Amino acid sequence: MTGEFEPGGPGAAPESASEWVTLGTGERRRLPGIGSRLAARFLDYGILSAAIFLVLLVLTLTGVIRIDENEEFAALILIIQLITWPLLLPPVVMVIYEPLLTATRGKTLGKRMVGLEVVEADRGGVPGWGRSIGRFLILAITSVLTLVSILVSDSNQGWHDRMARTVVVKSERV
Repeated sequence: MTGEFEPGGPGAAPESASEWVTLGTGERRRLPGIGSRLAARFLDYGILSAAIFLVLLVLTLTGVIRIDENEEFAALILIIQLITWPLLLPPVVMVIYEPLLTATRGKTLGKRMVGLEVVEADRGGVPGWGRSIGRFLILAITSVLTLVSILVSDSNQGWHDRMARTVVVKSERV
């Protein structure tokens, strides 16, 4: 990654070098802990699950989604659908959701709620489409290994961040 890690500036309380990143522009930004990154990921999944549940519920109540009333277990099938689809569909929706919001805003709704954002390591700006899509694809393909790479990194930076030349930092303004 472009940028070097250094402790807080003059007069700052002693901090570890891994709490700050200096971007290619010279701007210094605070790095989040792994807990914040995981919280943002879980919030995104929860937001997508709730949205999918509401859409399915509305479609069911308006009759767009129908279950044969003569079927013996119609109510059970409906309940199973309302529970399983919101759990199974978020990874599919995430393919659009995460790159879109990262490319255009630098943060998903979960990152926004936790106070994080994704920036270019060299320029500090919103990553744009190429880096956002590349970052997401690397994460999707190597998800468990990426989590491990974040856990063992001094900067809590995963492979997807390093390869896309991005860094997750605490937002200056939420």
